[in-house]
Amino acid sequence: AAEADDLGQAAAGIFRDARPIDGSASPTQAVDVEALLRVGRAERHGHADALGGGLRLEYFHYVARAAVVRAFFNKAEPAVLASTYCDLAFAEFVRAACMLSGPLATYDPPPDIWMYYYDRVTGSKASARGAPPTDDDAACLAAHSADLDNLGGSLPKKGRLEFLARLRTNVEMLLLEEYPFQQEGRAADVLVPLLLDRAGDLKGSSMAELVRPKGAAEREALKASYSLEELSSATRLVEFYATRLSQRFGLILARRPVGEQVVAGGREPT
Repeated sequence: AAEADDLGQAAAGIFRDARPIDGSASPTQAVDVEALLRVGRAERHGHADALGGGLRLEYFHYVARAAVVRAFFNKAEPAVLASTYCDLAFAEFVRAACMLSGPLATYDPPPDIWMYYYDRVTGSKASARGAPPTDDDAACLAAHSADLDNLGGSLPKKGRLEFLARLRTNVEMLLLEEYPFQQEGRAADVLVPLLLDRAGDLKGSSMAELVRPKGAAEREALKASYSLEELSSATRLVEFYATRLSQRFGLILARRPVGEQVVAGGREPT
């Protein structure tokens, strides 16, 4: 933090968290984490070199200036602050502030130090927690019932409100990963293939594979695999939420130059 202050940086990236080896560990305080580390049921994780491999820092990696934290809460719309994914928006806001201030100041603690307990086993996927349907989902169902019918082969016949609620939360996550900007078309690039994945071929894909930028050949392959009607219906469902939520979140649209692919983010669609 002192180094970041000397450099005039908005924040410093502090590395080293502790993570469980298996999912049964459930510490409630720091001494419990130390005990897990001693017996090999947890490990220290993270180093500054990971930035070179494309790691995008999460909120718990940052020591931020009070002015930056204050600016986020002053700027963020109430819908952003109320979102389950507000942490993504805050981390991206701090990252953008750091980029404007020059090279990020980073700090690797000594090997025996950890700064945060991250309670998910390394490499495991997040549990799919379904959000309850809202008025947004009822509005989507009313406006796009025909589009859901067009995708009947890949979408459930029952529980469509619950399905739309899950789609909405994924769009919300992808939007707030880029806060305060909205990368044009990114939500559709990630979610349309998942909506059309009748055979379940993408279910075993890693987060990095799901959200990575798609090349022209992959886009053409997608078009060749489905009818224009199916592609259009899936895109309309995603864009319904992207348009509505981006306005509510006060996002700034970043249009994609011709021929340029969207940038991949970090968290996995559920």
